[in-house]
Amino acid sequence: GVDFPKGKADPVYAASIKEKLGIDDEIPVFLFVGRFLWYKGFKITLDAMKIIKNAGYKFHMVFVGDGSDAVDIKNYSEELGLAEECIFAGAIQDREQLRAYYTMADMIKGSCAAEGITDRRNGYLIDENAESMAEAVEELLLNIGLAHEIGENAMNEIYIPWEESVKKAYERYGKVIEKYRD
Repeated sequence: GVDFPKGKADPVYAASIKEKLGIDDEIPVFLFVGRFLWYKGFKITLDAMKIIKNAGYKFHMVFVGDGSDAVDIKNYSEELGLAEECIFAGAIQDREQLRAYYTMADMIKGSCAAEGITDRRNGYLIDENAESMAEAVEELLLNIGLAHEIGENAMNEIYIPWEESVKKAYERYGKVIEKYRD
């Protein structure tokens, strides 16, 4: 579930965040939002970004969040030579500011869930390795309009407000409890 309204943030606000972070409008922006824990795919993501950089592409990879592995993840990005490309913005609690981060991004990784994803329609399904992720990223870099189209489709097709998500979970738990009692 998502706890802010469907739709994009004020583009002026998103542009001000890009400016604050030193992000060039001509360079694609990738975004991760979540807890900084290795099991969330950081190694795959960073290794894929290294492949993309080595292929000659320019990009910004923005990480929003915090967690027990944050220092190690940042250090790993530096070991890979991605210090210029990776921006660690820290945890952001303000919902409108976070919404603006989503608005400024060209490609987003915020969950490992593939439920409801139709490959190349409202998301990308990849194998669990850096090469597969790099291949998907390169395809989008070669057609950034496709990245924006996929983002719009995701917003329109898989967006679930928090209240609806909680309601569905409540109903599922009720069925599980009933089944358990039988």
